[in-house]
Formats: sequence, structure tokens, C-alpha cells
Amino acid sequence: MKKISYFLDTTIFLEALISKDSKRARECRLLLRRISSEGYIEAWTSSLVIAEVELICERVYHLERKEIDETVRGILGMRNVKIVQRVNIHGALELYERYKTTFIDALVVSNALLISEHPCIISYDKDFDKMGIRRVEPKDVIGIAAVRPKKRPTS
Repeated sequence: MKKISYFLDTTIFLEALISKDSKRARECRLLLRRISSEGYIEAWTSSLVIAEVELICERVYHLERKEIDETVRGILGMRNVKIVQRVNIHGALELYERYKTTFIDALVVSNALLISEHPCIISYDKDFDKMGIRRVEPKDVIGIAAVRPKKRPTS
């Protein structure tokens, strides 16, 4: 079976970590569990996303350094999630200028474009829609995961 590949944005990790009992938090936690345990969803994220998670946890949510360290190590240790380090600064600047988005979102898109010709980002951030990149939310992927074909019994 061909793996389905997605790029995970900052919002997915933050919802799973910060939100306590919201629908989004439950969807993100389920998505991350399925990615790490089931193996047919291939996920990517970047060091940029991890840096943004750290920054928001520290500056917005005022988490202690120990909690942030555990969060980052948890992301780095997830099965079936690859961390990429590549960026296209010039491409990101073009996206930033053309679509009037944040620079970090432009960098994330440039990163996703380096990984795949037809990237799909899992995010709640609708700014990605401006840049013409395919964006889905966790509920969309969970729906796909729920209807995947069952393995045939071996004879």
C-alpha cells in the first residue's frame, strides 16, 4: 500500500499540546497517534516548525523550559515523522512578497515544496490557502485513515 505523505505545521503540535479538551485538540492527538503507530501515513515537519513550537510555548503560553524540552524531544522522537532541514530562502521571499503572508509560513511552504512536487500541509492556518498549496485539517486525514482498506487474511 502506498503511504500518504503530509507536512505537519506548527498548529497541529500546539493544539495537541496546549488545548486541553477541545475538538481540535482531540483531532490533533488522534492524528499524531495514528501517524506514530499505524505507519501508513508518512509525515514530515521541519526544524522551522519545531523552533516555532518552542517560541510560542515560551512566549505565548509561558511554559517552563523543562516542559518545552520534553515537547521538542517528543516531536523529535515520533515514529513515522521525518524532520527536514532544507529551506529555499529565495523561494520563501518570493512567496512572502507575492502573498503577503508571514515569513515563517512562506519558509514552511518552501520547505514543503522541496520535499514533494505536490505537498499537502496539515494545518489550521488558512494563510497557506493563499499560497496555492493544498491544506487539510486533521479531521480530513483522520477520515481518510478511518476508511483505509483492511488487510486481506493470508491463506
